[in-house]
Amino acid sequence: MINRNYHTHTYLCKHALGDASDYLERCLKLNYLTLGISDHGPLPEEISRKITSRRMNFQEYVEIYLPMLKDAKNKYANKIEVLGGLEIEYFAGYDEYYQKFLNDLDYLILGQHYLKKEEELINIYGHLSKDDLDLYAKTVSLALDTKYFKILAHPDIFTWRIDKWTDQCEEVASNIIDAAIRNNVLLEVNANGIRNAIQQKRLLNYQGKVNYPYPRYEFFMLAKKKHALVIINDDAHAPNRISDQYTKLAYNFARDLNLNIVDKLDLK
Repeated sequence: MINRNYHTHTYLCKHALGDASDYLERCLKLNYLTLGISDHGPLPEEISRKITSRRMNFQEYVEIYLPMLKDAKNKYANKIEVLGGLEIEYFAGYDEYYQKFLNDLDYLILGQHYLKKEEELINIYGHLSKDDLDLYAKTVSLALDTKYFKILAHPDIFTWRIDKWTDQCEEVASNIIDAAIRNNVLLEVNANGIRNAIQQKRLLNYQGKVNYPYPRYEFFMLAKKKHALVIINDDAHAPNRISDQYTKLAYNFARDLNLNIVDKLDLK
């Protein structure tokens, strides 16, 4: 039964619709037990000035996002569990930054959309070199070892432009999965990846089955082999994307592989 989602965006990220109440009203109609709001977190100024990334800034986080979460928790206290979080990238050397978020919120999701390569920032959706793929594995592993994060969003996003699964893909996946296991981090089966693949016609094939750049059969087959825990999230950017057709496909994907699914986030 689908009754929880922990990966939810709001209008503050500049590429989503709705505020916390809009999503919660949708969830109440679906008899959800928990909704986690986890919009894209603001990045340190030295990082944000180097990239074009649509997301809230730190002032919006303090003056709009945190009050929105507080109001939603109060308003819906007796109707549904409301949690506040962020989806955010990890950059080494900013521990106080992440600690502040952890003090303010219930949880953090690692969504590594950018990689720091010397003074350059690399977009994970671009064409990644072999060195870039290794850097992704190293960055994600380092991030998870900080124990700041409860969920690794779209862990297989590095294969967005990779059609053929290679030995390096297997090695990158193995390193990421091992890092998640040793830090009790949940690997996310991301419904929005299925949406993007279908709408952008990026469908792949795996042994006669429809496969996606992410969530990717090869990645999650290895996760199953290693007994990693997974969670299924909408990565919703509009209220009507909570529990939509792509959510159901994500659940079908996970069940087809008989993955070790966790449906409730442990906040301890």
